[in-house]
Amino acid sequence: MAANLRVIDWEGAMDQVHGDSEFLSEVLDDLFKESEEAEQEITEAIKAKNLTTVMKAAHRVKGSSSYLRCERLMSTSLHLQELGVLGLGAEEAKQESILVDIEAMFAKYSQALADLRVEVTPENLQKAVERYERNQGKEDGKAGGGGKEDA
Repeated sequence: MAANLRVIDWEGAMDQVHGDSEFLSEVLDDLFKESEEAEQEITEAIKAKNLTTVMKAAHRVKGSSSYLRCERLMSTSLHLQELGVLGLGAEEAKQESILVDIEAMFAKYSQALADLRVEVTPENLQKAVERYERNQGKEDGKAGGGGKEDA
């Protein structure tokens, strides 16, 4: 996982919801619920060595976190999904090795989710709204020409 991934790309997330901060807040809450459910499912799946469940749970979170520009959570979810797929066709000995990799990636997933919880605050959401509105104002100025009219 690349170290330069952001916890959340606030500008991208605001663009996804067309500046609707209430909607963004709602879908982030939904993402937290979905991610926590997936976290439980993956924990149980690792214990049961159920790679299909790991893959499916990670896939759900990958889609939602990608849409909301939660880069670290999306990246760890993608890696978990890929490891699950890799393990499905593998021999038993290889599956054991893949499960070790899944456990390590799952720790990163849990950390990415914890980091997202810290980052998503009302204050940071408000800052994102303000930046979005400023940027929209700049774009509106460009669209209107923004220059002096010819006399």
